[in-house]
Amino acid sequence: MAEDSEFPNPYRRQLPYILGFTLLSLALLAVGVSRGPFAVLALILGIVGGSLGLIFSLAWWLTGRGLELQLAAFRKGVHLARWSVPADEWNPFARERNVAAKISAIIISALLALSGVLTGALIHADGDKFGLTLMQWSVVGGLVLWIVLHRAMATWRPRRRPVLVVYGPHAGVFDGRILSWNTFGYQLMGAELDEASGRVLVRTRATQGEHRNVVTLRVPYPRDKVDEARALVTELARYASE
Repeated sequence: MAEDSEFPNPYRRQLPYILGFTLLSLALLAVGVSRGPFAVLALILGIVGGSLGLIFSLAWWLTGRGLELQLAAFRKGVHLARWSVPADEWNPFARERNVAAKISAIIISALLALSGVLTGALIHADGDKFGLTLMQWSVVGGLVLWIVLHRAMATWRPRRRPVLVVYGPHAGVFDGRILSWNTFGYQLMGAELDEASGRVLVRTRATQGEHRNVVTLRVPYPRDKVDEARALVTELARYASE
């Protein structure tokens, strides 16, 4: 049986980041509302920027809560597959994931900072000196937010030793990090095995938003576990069809 410490919920560790992001969003929302009568567009931008931040924080929290059931199963030793991936096969995948995480951190922090800068510019144009202060703090806040999000999200690291990988019907744990494919916001679409590249291909689709593009996760598996990998994709495909 796996120890509890082997499968901690990473979203719990990220609660301080979620709280900080939520407070920053609330501050932007409050500024937009309080200064709105002097600039209607400032009100709109403040509400939009603050609301987007709150929605993102809520989705982050719900994702972590939904993953707890899958992690509880892992702690009891219930899984679809479990193996160790050699470092030379794992490291290219870790670098790929880190690049995606860095881009996400940049986009999120830039959008919130831009909302604050535009809100401040409109307030300043209306003759309120507070607008200039808001613009300056938005730039600083955006930089701080990027540092925080980068630290929270870009955590995939190359390794020198084999990495533990565990698969379940709803998510998997990869070197202590979680990839979700059948929990809040995601729908499992199917799975297949690319034996030429040594990757398990898990297809997911976002269930929220207008553009529900299918995303394929390409996760490495140890070459000596090909039979187990075939059984894994068969099981994942079965869950996708249910």
